[in-house]
Amino acid sequence: MKDDHRIQFELERALGAHQAGDLARAARGYRSVLKARPRHFDALHLLGVVDLAEGRLEPALRLLESALAVMPGSAEALSNRSIVLLALGRNEEALADADAAIAHLPGHGAAHNNRGNALVALARFDEALAAYDAALKLAPELAEAWSGRSVVLIRKRRLAEAQASAERALALNPRLADAWCNLGLARHEKGDVEGGLAGYARALAISPAHPDALYNRGVARHAQGDFENALVDLEAARRIKRFDGDDGQILHTMMNLCLWRDLDAKRARLADAIVEGALATTPFNTLGLFDDPALHLRAARTYVSRCFPETPFALARRKIAAPAQLRSAEGAARRMRVAYLSADFRGHPTSYLFIDALERHDRGRFETIALSIGRHDETPFGIRVRAAFDRFIDARDMGDEDLASCIAELEVDLLVDLMGHTQLGRPGVLARRRSRRISLAIQARWARHTSTTSSLTRRSRLIQALSTRRCACFPMSTNPRAHSLWEWTQGHAQTTVCPPTPLFFAVSAITGRSRRKCLRSGCAFYRKHLTA
Repeated sequence: MKDDHRIQFELERALGAHQAGDLARAARGYRSVLKARPRHFDALHLLGVVDLAEGRLEPALRLLESALAVMPGSAEALSNRSIVLLALGRNEEALADADAAIAHLPGHGAAHNNRGNALVALARFDEALAAYDAALKLAPELAEAWSGRSVVLIRKRRLAEAQASAERALALNPRLADAWCNLGLARHEKGDVEGGLAGYARALAISPAHPDALYNRGVARHAQGDFENALVDLEAARRIKRFDGDDGQILHTMMNLCLWRDLDAKRARLADAIVEGALATTPFNTLGLFDDPALHLRAARTYVSRCFPETPFALARRKIAAPAQLRSAEGAARRMRVAYLSADFRGHPTSYLFIDALERHDRGRFETIALSIGRHDETPFGIRVRAAFDRFIDARDMGDEDLASCIAELEVDLLVDLMGHTQLGRPGVLARRRSRRISLAIQARWARHTSTTSSLTRRSRLIQALSTRRCACFPMSTNPRAHSLWEWTQGHAQTTVCPPTPLFFAVSAITGRSRRKCLRSGCAFYRKHLTA
């Protein structure tokens, strides 16, 4: 009895130190309890929590496993072990522990939050969002869940909602570094680089070794041309944590600084990683690092499959229809609808190259739609670009799912991506089939990102075409499986597309027929219907 009182007193004193933030004193108290009673559940569990807080993941895991051996049904211990497993990169096991914690205690808000974190790590974003919403329903003041929710919304490109979630987290806990980092990233992804940098700075003021804030600040500084400081941030972040695409980002930054030492060896290692299926670089950085179409394709496929695993590489298939056969949902005859997706409908090189071709569209046969995902300007040229479309839709605040639904409702026949894998690009839209209503005859890609996007259905057949002043159409080797194809289209020579700058088309004919027939149909369609 006397020992029980002493152990309880020691435990309460250690817990008081723990709650006051004196982790060293708390750890000594918990160890004192364990010395007297090695299987004391609370001491094992809480000492594991201390080790977790101080970054000692393996010792924390051993202690939590010992605690769960004493009390297997503890939702708190299961939830905390899921945090440790997630930090160790054991994402499936982390999810299993979070699920077990919820099974034992369905009203455990933190366990739902941990489940959301594990699902984010597994790139299962729809489920993660549902998990965070469940956590917030149980614990509306849980700042970590608001912060985690903002991560998912950023990945789903619902940036205004992401920013609002991060701001809500900070209203609840202004010292939450993750929330400042997420707020910075939401601003950055919206094109507000200065706002992003301010968010990262606040995160780093709270947690100077915050890896995500360091990495994101490095990317933002790179975008501003501050390559020296960008490289410092990127390398500091990688010493703490590995990031998707960090090898390529660092190497690309070094090349901007003309740091050529060991360049060939570094490029060789990066190429090996790409071939092995590692997400070691982004498709855009791959384009600048390697003159190898097979590597471009491999990098793009890895990127799309990892970043958009919930969206099959498909848009609903239907046969290509001639303009005379096109009908609206009500059955009335209509023009072919061509939608252009871009963040650059303003004074930007893409629009300067594109405006003449856009204004030469045959408006009797084609209805042109702008899907604008970037900022606008009120310059005479910006007004001219917007006026050149039949419809101009501001889609900046639309997430990928909302934008895909918008495309479906518009009954678009040809979707032309003017971005590819560049900043502010939306590959998740082109890779998505959220509804069978989305039914495109052709997807195309023009000009800005001169390599494959890989956002194509497995059953489609890729035509890589290059259009010059004479509308030459021949295969690029970004898809090694593409059939050889030399065809000169018989379009009007007056169509001007800036001859020194080729017009790259990646046309995916969604017909479900054999490869050869599909390629033939796609080229015939391009030759017959797309040249005004």
